[in-house]
Amino acid sequence: MFIKKAIIAILPVILLLSSCKEDPEANCPSEDQIESQFTQPSGEELIITKDGKAYRVFPDGCQYVFDYYNNDFRSENYADNNGEISIITPEGNIPILTAFSEDFESYSDFVSVFFTTIQEASEKVWGSMTLQSPSAKTVDEYVALRKCIIDGTCDFIDNRISLVEDPKDANNRCLKFEAVSKTEDMVTSKSSIQSPLLYFENGDDLWFSADFLIQDELPTSLADFENEFFEGNPGPRVIISNNKLAIENKFGDKRIYRHVRDITIPMDQWFNVVVHFKFSPDTDGLIELWQDGVQLISANGVNLPLINSIQNSLEIGISATESKSTVFVDNVKLDHQEF
Repeated sequence: MFIKKAIIAILPVILLLSSCKEDPEANCPSEDQIESQFTQPSGEELIITKDGKAYRVFPDGCQYVFDYYNNDFRSENYADNNGEISIITPEGNIPILTAFSEDFESYSDFVSVFFTTIQEASEKVWGSMTLQSPSAKTVDEYVALRKCIIDGTCDFIDNRISLVEDPKDANNRCLKFEAVSKTEDMVTSKSSIQSPLLYFENGDDLWFSADFLIQDELPTSLADFENEFFEGNPGPRVIISNNKLAIENKFGDKRIYRHVRDITIPMDQWFNVVVHFKFSPDTDGLIELWQDGVQLISANGVNLPLINSIQNSLEIGISATESKSTVFVDNVKLDHQEF
C-alpha cells in the first residue's frame, strides 16, 4: 500500500513498559514539558511530553520508555495549501476525507472495495483490511495475507470478509465479516476494513452512522476512530459491554462511557448506530451515541488522545473479538456535520 502509514500494530503499552530494564532516571520531565499524565488500568503512571516521548513514573523518578509519536508527524504526512489539506505519498498527494456515504452496491466483488492506486484513492474510501486470527497472529503474517488476497494470489484462512446478499433483503448487498475465536496466545481476533484518509482534530465534530447485524457471539468492538501516527493507534471506539453499546477511549486510563437504559444488542437483526464526537483532550469533549434513533449516551469528557492528535483512520467490522462472531455491515456514513 502506497499510503504512508504509522505502525500497523504494536505490543500493548503495558508490555512495553514492563519490558524496560534500565534504572529510572532521577529527574522527571518538568511541568511545562508535560502534555499528558495519566494512570493506566494496570496502575502504572505514564507521562507524555510535548515532544512525543513517554516516561514511566516510579516512586524515585521517571524512566523514558518509548516515543509516543514523532513530533514531525504532521509536516511529514500532510500538506496544507491555503487550507486545502492533503496526504503526502510518494506517488503524489491525496485529499483528506471528511465525509462519505457507503452502501457497498457499486462493487463487483470484495477486492474491488479497496483502492490500490492514487487515482482510486480519490474515488474510494477503503485502503486496507485486518484479518488477525490463529493462522495469522503476527503483524507480518496478516499484512502478507492482506496483500496476497488483494493481489488475488491467495484466499482467506480463518477469518473472512465478503461482499454478500443481505440476509434479510435479497435486493440489497452488504459486507460480511467473520472471525474465529482467539487463542490463548492472542490479544484479540479481528476481521475489519480501514480507511486511512480521515482528518479530524481538536475541536472538530465527527458524525458516524452504520447498520449492523450480528450472528454467533457478540464481538468486543464494531468501529474504531484511530490515530495511526501515535503509538497504539489511540482513539475512541464503539464497543459492546454487557450486551449493550458503549464508547471506550482506547488510550490513557481507558475510560468507558456506558448507558443505563434497558436497550441491548439484538441478534440476527439489523440495528443502526449513530455516534457524535466533538473532539477534545479535555473534559469538554462531547460523546453521544444512539441505537435505532434512541439516544443512549450524551456525556462530556476526554475523547482525543492529545491536543495535537489527528484521528485519521476509521476501522469497521469486527475490530476486536474473543469469540467466534459474524457481523454484517451496511450504509456507512461519516461527516463533519449532522446527517
